[in-house]
Amino acid sequence: MWVEPGGLLRVGRIMGVEPVTFGVIGVGQMGSVHARTMAQLDEVRVVAVADVDAERARVIGEAIGARVFTDARELLRTGSVEAVLLATPHPLHAPIAAYAARWGVHVLSEKPLAVSVAAADRLVATCRAHGVLLGVMFQQRTAPTWRAVKQLVDEGVLGEIYRLSFG
Repeated sequence: MWVEPGGLLRVGRIMGVEPVTFGVIGVGQMGSVHARTMAQLDEVRVVAVADVDAERARVIGEAIGARVFTDARELLRTGSVEAVLLATPHPLHAPIAAYAARWGVHVLSEKPLAVSVAAADRLVATCRAHGVLLGVMFQQRTAPTWRAVKQLVDEGVLGEIYRLSFG
């Protein structure tokens, strides 16, 4: 993992560099997909998973060969991960990310980063103060469907948008 000029984060192979050790916090629907996918990559090693549901954490941990935790803070305090991917319920993203930053652990969070702009601003400041990288998953933002939706919103076709939900 490295940062290019302009602040663009790159994850990939650099000659002589070991894979990034990751923990996945929250291994429900999205987190389990992320954990299983990341476990197949050469660039990362998923060494730990955490979930408040002990059985869910155990199943995923065993499937990918990762250490299992039921407390995200305990996982972070072990010092065994360089970075974490957060896939917890939305209100927990910012508090767990801030805790990770204070332990010097880089953070990749599912969206939303926080439940308010003020909380997101505080989190960004915390990560900067502790010198850790912070990223948010926007992996589908360039998919044709969402680009078309964005165009409709930008053109005002749908009126003022307050919240969007799909399922």
